[in-house]
Amino acid sequence: MIYTLFVLIAIVLIIGHIKKAEIQIAPIFGIMVGILYSYNDFEDGKEHWIQCCVFFVSITVIWNDPPNGLK
Repeated sequence: MIYTLFVLIAIVLIIGHIKKAEIQIAPIFGIMVGILYSYNDFEDGKEHWIQCCVFFVSITVIWNDPPNGLK
């Protein structure tokens, strides 16, 4: 199971690197295991979030996509 968690962390970090995203690592109080994906629509594009929590550490990857896929 621990290897699966490390693979999830690696995947989240690779996605962050490919998307040139902001990567935040923070401690959390308590024990938590899981992964979350969310996005918000704004006038100037979409803001995507991937958060991976493994026991006492939370890794959050945030990136923005411009509207209509324009870069």
